Amino acid sequence: MNEVLSHTCGRDRKIMTRRDIHTLCGHNWRNDEVINFYMNLLTDRGEKKSKSNGLPTVYAMNTFFLPRLMQTGIKRWTHKVDIFTRDILPVPVHVGGVHCCMAIIHLKNRAIKYYDSMGIPNSNVLKALEQYLKDESMDKRKQPFDTSQFIMENIW
Repeated sequence: MNEVLSHTCGRDRKIMTRRDIHTLCGHNWRNDEVINFYMNLLTDRGEKKSKSNGLPTVYAMNTFFLPRLMQTGIKRWTHKVDIFTRDILPVPVHVGGVHCCMAIIHLKNRAIKYYDSMGIPNSNVLKALEQYLKDESMDKRKQPFDTSQFIMENIW
């Protein structure tokens, strides 16, 4: 069950085992490894190929990002990456530990959207991500980041 089936090559090398893949079958709980592996694949593709094939540039957060942001704030999470040079920032969201959702910061389109298949809005996540952009800009660029024209939207 611990046989390695695949791995990512980018910033945070991740492996995918047979056990991880098995969580996608039936009514099993999805584990963080599966979600984080996919987020790394998005980032790898977004870094290497986007400029040459017209795909959006992507920097995907992992499942630990939002809980940490909501609890203690984030400093130096992306110390080697300028997120403001990316088009899209996907942020996986675990709601109550049992339901997975997705927030996406669309820097290019000036929007922060929260996607929940159960139709439950989460304004706290939208506000936290907006504040994160402002804090990240002050930390990295030493200038305010204007979100007044951003669309903040819950989608289901």
